[in-house]
Parts: sequence; structure tokens; C-alpha cells
Amino acid sequence: DNSTSKFFEKAPDHLLLEYILSKKSILVEGSAEYILLPELYKKLYPDHSLAEDGIHLISVGGIKFKRYLSISNQLDIKTAIIQDNDGKTMEEIQNQYLLDSDDETSIIDEGKHLLAINVNPDQKTFEEVVFDENEELCNSLFEDRLKTNSVLGYMLANKTKVALDIAKHLSENPEVDFNVPDYIKDAFEWLQN
Repeated sequence: DNSTSKFFEKAPDHLLLEYILSKKSILVEGSAEYILLPELYKKLYPDHSLAEDGIHLISVGGIKFKRYLSISNQLDIKTAIIQDNDGKTMEEIQNQYLLDSDDETSIIDEGKHLLAINVNPDQKTFEEVVFDENEELCNSLFEDRLKTNSVLGYMLANKTKVALDIAKHLSENPEVDFNVPDYIKDAFEWLQN
């Protein structure tokens, strides 16, 4: 449609090209998820990688998923959207995916798309979920860096650096226990089928 076309005229070409050439994709909001998800995938599927399994990971910079789903609907791209809840209810988030205010047709096609969101309202961001489910590991990695923040406060203030540090730690220590959040497990499993 016209609005999606205008959006992609301004977007980086390589993201659109990567997306339209994929059969399976994971769309994420930002850098932290983009950095850490490949290691989380290896935690669940130790002999695999996202690339080996034909799954493209694309950071769409914020919440522009709807634009990509418009393309997916035309090209039959199996797409998992991993998104923070940002304190919204599931109903509010699902309403973001309506075509427009006059049309109640959702662009989420249950066969092609999976909206993977942590529904715990106390965990608004990816970092909060990672911390809550892996508190001991996060404390051991980041406590010595604290000046005034808590470990979670440090993680929220340094999202990209924290994701890089966790990813590096998991890569160098594959035996380390790490609880992959359920909504991310669900997305990986859905894409495997």
C-alpha cells in the first residue's frame, strides 16, 4: 500500500532486501535483542545457529513491525515479532497491528506471524525479563560495575553493552545455565516448525 511504500523508500535498503529474500525471520525492536538472540538460540539448539536454520534476525529500530508484516502478507514470509510490552496489555499491543483505525482487519496472520511478547506487566523490557530469570548470572557479571545503580538499573542504562557482555559470556562458557525467556522459546520453536 501507499503508506508502506513511502515508509520503505526512506528505510535502509539492506533490511528490506534481507527481509524479502528470507523464508523465516525474527523481527526485534533494538540492538540488545539483536545481539543476544543468536546466543539464546544456541542455548536451546546447541548444534544449530539461526543462519544455519535459515532464520534471518532483523532489528527494525523501534516498533515498525507492521510495515514488514504488510510485505510478509504478500510474500509468505514466516515472521516472529519479539517485542517488549512497555507496560501495555496484550490487547493494546494487538491493536497496534490493525491495518488502520477504520478497518478492524488484523495484519497478524496466525499461520505466518507470531507476536511473541512477555505478558508479565512487571517486566516491561527485554532486560527486565533477562534479569528476573537470570538474576544470579547478571549479578555476577555486573555487580562490580555499580556506582549508584542496582544491577537491573545498570542493565537498563547500558542495554547494548550488557547484551554484548552476556552474549560474549555465553559464547565463551556454553555450559553456563541461562534461562531463555518463555516468549522467546516460543518464537524459536514456532520458527522450527
